[in-house]
Amino acid sequence: MLLDHVTHPWGFMAQHVDWYGEVVIGESFGRQWTVFRVAQYTGHILGSAACVWLLARYERARWMEAAAGQVEPYPMTIRSRSVLVLALMAGLGSGAAWVAAGSGGSAVDVMRIAATVFVALVAGCAVLLRWPTRRTDRRCTDGGRVRLTDIG
Repeated sequence: MLLDHVTHPWGFMAQHVDWYGEVVIGESFGRQWTVFRVAQYTGHILGSAACVWLLARYERARWMEAAAGQVEPYPMTIRSRSVLVLALMAGLGSGAAWVAAGSGGSAVDVMRIAATVFVALVAGCAVLLRWPTRRTDRRCTDGGRVRLTDIG
C-alpha cells in the first residue's frame, strides 16, 4: 500500500508533490509517462527480476528440499492429469466470461482470470484428494505428457 502511494496517480506523492505528476516522456504506447508511472513500471521490472533471482537462488540452495521430502508425492495418472486440465480450462473459461461480462480494465481482468483459475485448480485438487486411485489407472510414464487420445 505504501508503494502504491508512490507509483499511482491517486497516491500521496502525485497528489501533493507538483513535479511528481509531470510528464517526462510524451505520448508513448497510448500513455502519458509521468514520474509516478515511470516509478511504477521500474518497480515492476526490478521487483520481477528480484523474484526470479530469489527463486533461482533458492532452487540452487535446495531451500525446501527437506520439507518437500516429507510429503508423499501424489500419483500422477492420466485421470489426475485430465481432471487438472479440465479444471484449468474451466477456470480460464469462467475468467474469460467474467471479463466479457464487464471489463474492469487490464489489471482487474488479469486478477479475475487468475482468481478463477486458482479456485478451479484448488477445486480440481480437492476432487483428486477425495477420489481414490484405482489399480487400473494408467500412470504417466512418458514424462507426464498427456496426449489428447489419452483423455476420455
